Amino acid sequence: MEDNKIRVTFAFKVPSAISEEVVEIREKLLSEFDEQYSSEYPSYTPHITVYQAEFPDKNETKIFDVLQKIVKASHEVTFVPTEIGSKGRYVAVRFEKNHRLLKFQKTLVDELSPLRENILKKTYTESFESFEQNEQLNIQSWGYPYLFGSYQPHLTFIALKDIEDVSSAIKKTKWDKEFESNQLEVVVSKSSKVKIYQYPLDV
Repeated sequence: MEDNKIRVTFAFKVPSAISEEVVEIREKLLSEFDEQYSSEYPSYTPHITVYQAEFPDKNETKIFDVLQKIVKASHEVTFVPTEIGSKGRYVAVRFEKNHRLLKFQKTLVDELSPLRENILKKTYTESFESFEQNEQLNIQSWGYPYLFGSYQPHLTFIALKDIEDVSSAIKKTKWDKEFESNQLEVVVSKSSKVKIYQYPLDV
């Protein structure tokens, strides 16, 4: 990533009690499978991403000014699990897409995407043809493929080194707990530096 850009990830923070159980499951998987860790977080942190994009670094203050207004008008979100699944090498629990979650995502994208000034993440442009048509449209319009109809809220347990281990890891993973999140976590990455901020949502 170029020095004049920042990558910003917006994610729902998982409550501490739930986070501890997630880490326990993760540790069991790590005892059996090799991982290929890949995340904006410097170390594994349970979270549910809602949007990610790259912005000119000159817009960082504007991003947080807009974000303050959004979170003040937003409420906690309930996450109801549906299944254990995978995308590529990632094994995760998937959640229902409810109205409050999708409304929050749309507000976030509508308000923040213009601040990208049409910047796109390099990995998306380099592998553009590998995305589905709706995901390509999302990349072109909003800078992130997994939005709206293409959005599947999930919490990742592990990114497997060997993709052939996915089906076995799914069978060994169980999750049936519903929970609420009343905090938005914002991860700002620039070169090798990472800053993490937390914003409470109205309950």
